[in-house]
Amino acid sequence: MLSFESDYNNGAHPQILRRLVETNDLQSLTYGFDQWSESARSKIRVAAQCPDASVYFLTGGTQTNMTVIDGCLKSYEAVIAVETGHISIHEASAIEFTGHKVITLPHHDGKMSAADLKNYMQWFVNDQSRDHLAQPGMVYITYPTEFGTVYTKGEIEEICDICQQYQLLLFVDGARLGYGLMVEGSEVTNLYFDIARHAITMAMRLRETLRKKGYRFFLDSLSNQQFVILPNDKVKALSEKVEFTIWQPYDADSQVCRFVTSWATTEEQLAALESYL
Repeated sequence: MLSFESDYNNGAHPQILRRLVETNDLQSLTYGFDQWSESARSKIRVAAQCPDASVYFLTGGTQTNMTVIDGCLKSYEAVIAVETGHISIHEASAIEFTGHKVITLPHHDGKMSAADLKNYMQWFVNDQSRDHLAQPGMVYITYPTEFGTVYTKGEIEEICDICQQYQLLLFVDGARLGYGLMVEGSEVTNLYFDIARHAITMAMRLRETLRKKGYRFFLDSLSNQQFVILPNDKVKALSEKVEFTIWQPYDADSQVCRFVTSWATTEEQLAALESYL
């Protein structure tokens, strides 16, 4: 069974496994006070150009989002995200479990529009009953988005300007940041990951294969996710041999399907997928 369902359904990269074996017999402090955690913190501070940053390691994306958002917001504050945002639909209401409402705005191929954000905030501050509303305290975006699109530097700056104008925190979910940084034409270049570069290369090969086969794209995803329109009969037949995600209906006769590549995707796997298509 081929798997193009996710980019984190493989084990660790061989280089990571090799390093774990090399350090397995070394003793160190625990609970994040070991030398490797401190080395990672130092590298993150350098990459983020923030030498005084406090760096904490958590166990997963949902836990991180919940911890950061709950920790940054006052008890009565809410977070603004697009309707397709990860915290809006994919994290089992973890944010709202902490008492913070997720206010949703329309998405544009997965992205938040600075104009939509400004319009919402103008409506909020001019509403005479705003004391009875959830109080916005943060804006949440993902990079790349849940549709595989990436914000330009200008789009992020526009959102940041509005956040500063209305004293809102801006939280960028970087769970897929490595892929976004390696996208062709990306204007965000603070970090550089060889593993991410390979995943993007595999994504580009997959996109070219799908184009040659004549399949339509729901949108031209720029990251390691490809959103393709497949006929219902093809979805059923392909599901018997390939793991992928049925994202949403396109019309009565077809579905939007997501195919994801990762560091572990091989040329042989892409060739096998091409033969099934």
